[in-house]
Amino acid sequence: MAIPLELIIADLRDEKEEVRERAAVRLTARADQRLTRCERRRALEAATEAWPEIEFFDPSSLLVQAALTRSDASNWTFVLDRFESFSKEGRARAISRLLDLKNKRAATIFMSLLERYAAGGAMPAPSLTDFLQSKKAINVLIPALLSYTHLEKFAFEIHLFVLGALQKKLVSWRTMVPYACRLLETYQAMRERLRALERPAGDDWIWEEDYIDHRGTLTLFLDLMGFLPGEAVIEALEEALTSRDGHVRCYAALSLMRHDRHVPVDVVTSIAANAHARNKLFDGMQRIGRSEQFPSRYFSYEAFAESQMVDWLTYPTELGRTPDELELMETFDQEDDEERYYLYRFRSGHPDWVDHGWMAAIAGPYFVLESPDTYGGAGTFSNFEAWEKNTPRQHFEEITGMVARFLN
Repeated sequence: MAIPLELIIADLRDEKEEVRERAAVRLTARADQRLTRCERRRALEAATEAWPEIEFFDPSSLLVQAALTRSDASNWTFVLDRFESFSKEGRARAISRLLDLKNKRAATIFMSLLERYAAGGAMPAPSLTDFLQSKKAINVLIPALLSYTHLEKFAFEIHLFVLGALQKKLVSWRTMVPYACRLLETYQAMRERLRALERPAGDDWIWEEDYIDHRGTLTLFLDLMGFLPGEAVIEALEEALTSRDGHVRCYAALSLMRHDRHVPVDVVTSIAANAHARNKLFDGMQRIGRSEQFPSRYFSYEAFAESQMVDWLTYPTELGRTPDELELMETFDQEDDEERYYLYRFRSGHPDWVDHGWMAAIAGPYFVLESPDTYGGAGTFSNFEAWEKNTPRQHFEEITGMVARFLN
């Protein structure tokens, strides 16, 4: 016999931790078995109540999740009316459910929530990429979403979603015409701020907080400008080619190519020479049918592996910047010589890393029987062990072993 929902709700408030945890498990089990329509409404009502802080789970979120396992129109009306009453996690759970549905109705509800709650701060800013799976949902969201890009909290995800729709040709570039001037003005203000932070030598300035915090948004706008009309856009893209940041030049060049404008060969070659930008340049040129113009000297497994290695090291959780030196030390072929790993040593002169000296890292595996490609499998990794600690073979076995344990 199913445990009554009211008893579960009461147990979620119990003073004893073990009773609360058991109630959470029971609520999830009841939801999996499908609550009745009345129970789903009761769960939503309970989710709006004041709940004590519980260390390992949020009752409001669990109740929202249980209530929205099925999509009742009346329940979504309740969510629209009482959205602010859910906990922060409960509101995020409701939005997550809409993204799971990813249909026209879900997009309409999302826009209603945005209209009511975006300005007040109650609305979370989720990734919208799931909606790219529904043309009908996209028609609801674009261009309506662009009316909310003045809210900084939502701007990046909205622009990223619009870019995805444009790249997939799920929406026409003509949709962007009314917004072109505003987008260009926003970009130009950002470019001016970041241009002032560029330095004539080295690239340490790229990884400073003031610059790196806005770099992703700047390159996103450069990507979008490949779909914006007007000579002012072309002039802005051509100006961006003068940047000392390889990523900025890369995205500017790709957008100019998308506009069918000429990008000098020496500029394309200089971008490809930048290991951190190289793979992004090739992938972008491939998407727009220009891969045959990619510089031949960098069209190789070795060049793409180096780029992937540098890109991995720049993650904030890893080295957090490009290494000052990176040397290919050895390759290791696996699976009847079809898969190749590239073993590197690298070092950084940054104060946080200079005492570490040379460290070991691996990129790959690359399927070397195919035409060179930027995809190098899931084995790119560094354990930041000192190079002198092991032989090349020992470094290879230790790093690939760590990756295998993590993936399994």
